Amino acid sequence: MFWAAVLLKEFGAIRFNNWMATPTISVPMAIGIGLVVGICLQGILGGDLRRRLLTGGISAAFVTGALIYFDAVNWFRYPAMGPGMVAIVGIGVAVLTTSILFGTAQRRALYAGLIAVALGMICYFVFADALEEPTWGLLLGLGAVALVVSWAIGFFTGGIIRRQAAMVSTITGIAMALLIVVDKVVYTWGAYVDRMPRPIQTIGSQSPNFSGTFWQEFVDKGTQLILPTTVLLLISLASYSRYTRSSMLEVLGQDYVRTARAKGLSERAVIVKHAFRNALIPITTIVAYDFAGLIGGAIVTEQVFGWKGMGEMFQTGLRQVDPNPVMAFFLVTGTAAILMNLLADLLYGILDPRIRR
Repeated sequence: MFWAAVLLKEFGAIRFNNWMATPTISVPMAIGIGLVVGICLQGILGGDLRRRLLTGGISAAFVTGALIYFDAVNWFRYPAMGPGMVAIVGIGVAVLTTSILFGTAQRRALYAGLIAVALGMICYFVFADALEEPTWGLLLGLGAVALVVSWAIGFFTGGIIRRQAAMVSTITGIAMALLIVVDKVVYTWGAYVDRMPRPIQTIGSQSPNFSGTFWQEFVDKGTQLILPTTVLLLISLASYSRYTRSSMLEVLGQDYVRTARAKGLSERAVIVKHAFRNALIPITTIVAYDFAGLIGGAIVTEQVFGWKGMGEMFQTGLRQVDPNPVMAFFLVTGTAAILMNLLADLLYGILDPRIRR
């Protein structure tokens, strides 16, 4: 954790801030990044040789062209999305969610997702003035309304597949709400960088004595969360990916998976509906047990990044031989472990209906 945190401070903060002074990407660098993305995507999506070459080539060309365009318009310094990009990404989320979970043949589920996108675009313009300088209460309230309305869209338009349609419309509605927030953040980035030429701080949870609009303060506090959050994620990412792979390989060899393939089900249905849900059961157990350890691991992260949190309180209690903050730390971590295990038990019943019987 300490090694990863130091590297992130060097490359994710210090060198990134230096690059933000004159953010440019040369053509060879854009080509190199495009090739790396293309190689990674063709490996992830798989297929025969022709499909791999087509996937890698299109991905590499698209990423290279996008980076060259962004550099030409100085997008990295003054980025923007706009309603067009929000709508395109929202439609992509609806189509991708439908195709992965249920297949594009489920038209009603796809239509529910597209209706959620259309309603999100209407809200984009209707609440434009209110979102210029919102409050946290307004954002949370609008998010709750978006969740309920998105679910209702799928439930009442899905017909006989209303459950699947509600899932697609809910995911799409949440994505649209997040995209609107991202659009505001992206639009604010240029003004924030003009005030803070070195936007990523290496110490502290926010820039000292910084005061601005709601979105500028949102960007300021959000950028300081990137590095510590990345460190905490990295400590478990490798182990989770290995556990997921081994669990999927074990499940794919079960009799019911072979039966599903023998019945003529598509590979998407076999993987998503049958194999992946059962493979998630051991992963859920591991995540629940690791949650308390994640809080304990934040001690090192807070020390490196200068945060005042649970870890710093625990260290202060040890140095001053004060049992109260130490007991409070273990009380919080113990309670978190119990609650996460309770949540894991509830998720077992969702992932495997046999457990509810």
